[in-house]
Amino acid sequence: MLATVAANMATILAELRATGFGGVIVIVNYYSLDYSDPVGKTCNVGLLNVDPQDPVNSCDVHPSQSGQRLIATTIAQAYRATTW
Repeated sequence: MLATVAANMATILAELRATGFGGVIVIVNYYSLDYSDPVGKTCNVGLLNVDPQDPVNSCDVHPSQSGQRLIATTIAQAYRATTW
């Protein structure tokens, strides 16, 4: 499975570069769906979309708009911290 993921990632990156894009590409791993910390789970604090099948009790695996902003902000801050 890891070989397939690596091959797919290589293809995706090559196709992005083939468009002429020369900027930085940041690749991240999957985010946690449930940190189970005392402050709140990612679903409970609104970082994931509500599951339309069960809107009262659960979320799906996709980040909400606020979750997307948090992910993007975190990545941007980490990138800026590593560049001069």
